[in-house]
Amino acid sequence: MEVGSRYADIVGENSEVVIVRFFGIFFLFFQSTQVWGNLIASAGKFVLIVCSFM
Repeated sequence: MEVGSRYADIVGENSEVVIVRFFGIFFLFFQSTQVWGNLIASAGKFVLIVCSFM
């Protein structure tokens, strides 16, 4: 939170807005790791299915 407050002072914005924005960016990446994990897991299953038909 201190980083967000300092950044808000530098750019001249409200510290609460900046901190919420930081949390939003963090959770965007945090949630996208689940999507990427599911895509990788699905791709692995797809490769196994395709290879079994060859």
